[in-house]
Amino acid sequence: MADRLGDVNLRGSALLAVAVHHWCYGEVRESADAGLRGGELLRQTGNLWDFASGSNFVGTSLLALGRIDESVKLWSESGPLASRLGHRPASGVDFQVALLREGDIDAAEAYGRDALERLRSGEDDGTTWVALAFLGAAHFLRGHWQDALAVFDEVTKVQPTGALAGHGEAFTVLVRAYMGDREKVHALLQTKGVALPRRSAGAPASSPLLMVRAARASGLGVKGLLGILLESRAMKNRGPLPRAGHPNPLGSWSTLFVAVEALAVLGEKSEAAKLYPLLQEAMQMGVVIRGWDMRLLETLAGIAAGAGQDWPKAEEHFQTALRRAEELPDLIEQPEARRFYARMLLDRNGPGDRETARGLLTEAIEMYRRIGMPKHLELTEKLLGEATAAQ
Repeated sequence: MADRLGDVNLRGSALLAVAVHHWCYGEVRESADAGLRGGELLRQTGNLWDFASGSNFVGTSLLALGRIDESVKLWSESGPLASRLGHRPASGVDFQVALLREGDIDAAEAYGRDALERLRSGEDDGTTWVALAFLGAAHFLRGHWQDALAVFDEVTKVQPTGALAGHGEAFTVLVRAYMGDREKVHALLQTKGVALPRRSAGAPASSPLLMVRAARASGLGVKGLLGILLESRAMKNRGPLPRAGHPNPLGSWSTLFVAVEALAVLGEKSEAAKLYPLLQEAMQMGVVIRGWDMRLLETLAGIAAGAGQDWPKAEEHFQTALRRAEELPDLIEQPEARRFYARMLLDRNGPGDRETARGLLTEAIEMYRRIGMPKHLELTEKLLGEATAAQ
């Protein structure tokens, strides 16, 4: 319609709406492309309100794509503009870049603690759950795993339903796996209906007659209403992981990205290996970085391929992860990729693998010390002991 009318402003707003839609389904490449085009049109027409409203989603998509400098540039323009126009600024990029490029866990923790104070004072907005998720990730990286669980429980309570549901539950899976809680991990990965809208306690369900009337009034008609009811029923029985070859909500992709790691940490290699095709699908969508803790998908792909004993693919993914962690740079991923790569080499146990693994683990230990990740340091020292004892 915008093209037919020749309305540049309408087209810009529509493109940003498309960008938000793609972001909600983890389609970050399409989100960034549509959002950048829409933002440029809105600048031309002077519609800075809509530009500021949608740019956060575009900036987040750019970050997930590994296009860090473009993300910083967009946020540096839209953030101050949002404040000036009366928007509440959405999640900023400065602390995320500090976490990514400097391994500054304190920056993410400070951002999250501010949100926690707002929540405790009764103030809540659309960014609170996001900031709390970063706080939970900071606690996890620092080795404060019980604190991380408590924060992710809060995320679960305040995060939106629908496409954005599931992040709190997903990272609870990750923390529980590192704590060795196999039963809880499986229970969470088998939960159904995570994305269903929450209904207030005691609120009555709509009667069939009222629903039919609403469908007619909205123009959906009974056929449209039937489609909504069938989809709602399907959502009740749908698990938290993505469905291959389908559009999937952002929360389900987040669940996938932690499930691979969680299952591998628990030693359930066959289950982790089954998720490799879904990871490939996400990587084809352009996703480079997992949200909240900056894990590279190449590392996850290496874990999944190694779990299935596809050693050539696993090694290729890990070597790409190491290279990308240096190029971005992604400081936390530098020791993390080494730890998981070393685990794969020890499992393969080919000529020279143990020596290479010991070198990777020795490097990782020093990196963990510098960043301040004591629990991960302990895990790596234990793995180095295993590699050394097996000489």
